[in-house]
Amino acid sequence: MKQIVGSAFFVLFFTIFFSHFAYAANTSISSGVSVNGKLASSSSENTYQFTTTKDGEAYITIDHATGGLSLEIDDANGNYVDSESISSAGETIKLDEHLKKGTYYVKITSFYWDGITSASYQLKATYPGSIKRDNTSFEPNDTFETSFAIKSGQFYSSTCESNIDKDVYQFTTTQDGEAYITLDHATGSFSLEIDDVYGNNVDSESISSAGETTKLYEHLRKGTYYVQIKPYSYYWDGLTSATYRVKATYPGSINRDSSSFESNDTLETSFPITSRKYYSSSSYSEIDRDVYQFTTNQDGNASITLDHTTGSFSLEIEDANGNYVDSESISSAGETIAINDRLKKGKYYIVITPYYWDGLTSASYRLKASFLDKAPTVNTISDHSTAITGKAESKIKVYAYANGKKLGETTATNGEYSIKIPKQKAGTVITVYTVDAAGNRSADKTVKVLDRTPPTTPTVSSVSDWSTVISGTAESNARVYAYAKSKKLGEATAKSGKYSLKLSKQKAGTVITVYAVDPSGNKSGSRTVKVLDKTPPATPSVNKVTSKSTTITGSAEKSATVYVYNKSKKLGSGKVDSKGHFKVKIKAQKKKSTLTVYVKDAAGNSSKAKSVTVY
Repeated sequence: MKQIVGSAFFVLFFTIFFSHFAYAANTSISSGVSVNGKLASSSSENTYQFTTTKDGEAYITIDHATGGLSLEIDDANGNYVDSESISSAGETIKLDEHLKKGTYYVKITSFYWDGITSASYQLKATYPGSIKRDNTSFEPNDTFETSFAIKSGQFYSSTCESNIDKDVYQFTTTQDGEAYITLDHATGSFSLEIDDVYGNNVDSESISSAGETTKLYEHLRKGTYYVQIKPYSYYWDGLTSATYRVKATYPGSINRDSSSFESNDTLETSFPITSRKYYSSSSYSEIDRDVYQFTTNQDGNASITLDHTTGSFSLEIEDANGNYVDSESISSAGETIAINDRLKKGKYYIVITPYYWDGLTSASYRLKASFLDKAPTVNTISDHSTAITGKAESKIKVYAYANGKKLGETTATNGEYSIKIPKQKAGTVITVYTVDAAGNRSADKTVKVLDRTPPTTPTVSSVSDWSTVISGTAESNARVYAYAKSKKLGEATAKSGKYSLKLSKQKAGTVITVYAVDPSGNKSGSRTVKVLDKTPPATPSVNKVTSKSTTITGSAEKSATVYVYNKSKKLGSGKVDSKGHFKVKIKAQKKKSTLTVYVKDAAGNSSKAKSVTVY
């Protein structure tokens, strides 16, 4: 009996000892890190060890093999988990298992060697544990636990390095809604699959050739999902690696591109448009769809057009629940889609998708939707205004902008609004729009600030009875007018702040009135100017003077003053009477003296001198 017990104890001890001893020389491998190994002979066995930090998926691969190999996974107690073999060089092995948290061993042995004495390989085990992520390839991302988190609407480009290299991405939706997942720019065949958080398949699709594209379109519950991209190995013939580009658009935070309005692939990421405004964009591939949304303020007609197309497109209208309303398509570039429908008050979506593209890689279009929205009315605004007023739906927010700068905002009350603003320059374009509680923006209402400020009173240069031009300064582009009483003398447009207008000669003393009118019809104050007398009197006529004369008589311009000189000596002066005669007292002058006589009018103009010889 003692011998039996002793034998049993020895067997138990040997089993336990051997199970640990067998893996004593193993090599620890990090999650997602490839290691190169070699079997030195057909009887060699290489053992590797890894420890998972939690329950989860383990994805173990062998490639670059130069001979037949067997790959086996055992748990910490040496219990068999799974295995796979290859019989030829160049073949690959993959094991995909869901493992409990713990330590595991990977054994690699020879398999049907014929004519070889050694074989090398590359091993990679990706399991729940610490990983070092590559920022370019996103590796390792072979399992759910090591999946790479992707943002909604963003492109990610990567590579499958072999026909057993799978890539797993994850995303989390913030609400129930559409998920639109695309795969393009492929240089090989791939399968694309969506799984839920429990690993259940939601949908899948595949492509069999480089250059093909595929998409998955699903309505998902709020939660976490995984996108698996795998080589479609049946069609990998001669390929050693292949690249691809993936994008997942789902309910969540997005970065909107202001030019293309991307990402707008789903109802939840749709781009809101305003009524009667054009939107130009493009589909970058045959699987790129664009979704826009609009909200009607009341029951009524809606008109939607798609033009300026450089490819074929389909346009569909859906209601707030995604139900079909209407659709139309075009089969050639340059064609136009026009849909006119009577819609109930509410939210609608416009879905634009490429339609049977042949040889096209991208195409552009222009979209316009005209519908009943919550656009405000705007009353007249002048350069004197300090408020913008008008009508808008009660409790809606009203915004006013000029040249991209916000002038103010307010909330409409009792169907009206008033926004205080600083005075604006004439000609400034002010844009006013509304935004309702749901975030829907109305069409813009634009109004130009009117010029209600009269021009400054023009200046007028002096005008004489010789003048044929009136000139001065006035507001640029204003029309300048000149009148004598009710008679218009002329008009001209001021340029660069100056004007000059032609007129006929006016009599001295005439009063001329000048004013300006700007292009908006505002009239300036008036400037008056009296025509100056710049015409000298006629040379006076002088009667005979003798050495006995004590007066000089003659005729000259009425009311002028007569001056008599003997050389530089003034002999006398006098006024010309109303009949044009004058008489100036002088002292008697010597015979043959030469006297000089001239007249000066009231304006100070002097006549030519008359020379008189004393007899």
